[in-house]
Amino acid sequence: MTIQQLEYIVALDESRHFVTAAEKCFVTQPTLTMQVKKLELEAGVIIFDRRKQPLKPTKVGAEFISKARQVLREVKQLKEVIIDNKEKVEGTFRVGIIPTLAPYLIPLFLPRFLEHHKETKLVIKELKTEEIISDLNNDYLDIGILSGPLDEFQLKEKPLFHEPFVLYDNKENKSQSTIKKEEIDSQKLLLMAEGHCLRNQILNICGEAAIDNKNARLEVGSIETLKGMVKNNLGYSLIPELSIKEEDRNYIKRFELPHPARLVSMVYHYGFVRHKVLDNLKDSILKTLPKELLSEESDTTIINWK
Repeated sequence: MTIQQLEYIVALDESRHFVTAAEKCFVTQPTLTMQVKKLELEAGVIIFDRRKQPLKPTKVGAEFISKARQVLREVKQLKEVIIDNKEKVEGTFRVGIIPTLAPYLIPLFLPRFLEHHKETKLVIKELKTEEIISDLNNDYLDIGILSGPLDEFQLKEKPLFHEPFVLYDNKENKSQSTIKKEEIDSQKLLLMAEGHCLRNQILNICGEAAIDNKNARLEVGSIETLKGMVKNNLGYSLIPELSIKEEDRNYIKRFELPHPARLVSMVYHYGFVRHKVLDNLKDSILKTLPKELLSEESDTTIINWK
């Protein structure tokens, strides 16, 4: 049993096709097929059911592949322990960030990070929270930036900042500078589509009754779409602080203290050892945040994302 053979079965599990997996591993299809068969003979189990199209791991094969991923992760960590002791942070890192953060946070921190860490390459993907968690556990991602806190025993969290929510409404009310959660009429509340943690946080602030009203059927995939709907008098919603643009100032109303907020964190697998890149990434984010997000934590109440 070799590391190379383990890489082959993991690639085959991901592609479910011998030719595609061989191309990914830069070997010929007969070579990969022979090595997978050799590994199955040595292990005494059938890892892939070749009768199915696309091919599929057997029950024991799925367990075997899961362990193979762990072994490959450990091998990768051995190399990275040495690399992380160097002065410079070099290499490519895969970062997942939730869609309700990506368009607002990436333009802030990325220019500074790239300027100060020219040897580092970031491959950034917009993914939902559940996708980030899954990809971190399966070693498809190195770092996630999302709204926590999480309850995942294999993942570690590095808190970044508290991001308050504000009411986004098209009706001006100059006589009232702030609003209470209890004053929100859920019958007019607009929501994100299912699968977005922001949807759950809005419901946790305003109550589950918002799902049952007619307007809540207008479920969207981006904060900017929510804003457009509000500006066209289709209802109102809650948006996070970072998404506020200059043209949005006349539409927002803040909550009374303590402000409902989401905790924005960096998340990584417990086996990830490149801690310098985590520290550098955190530094770039915190040094480019608007001052509104550097308020005292006692001014906010963290809203769960589930």
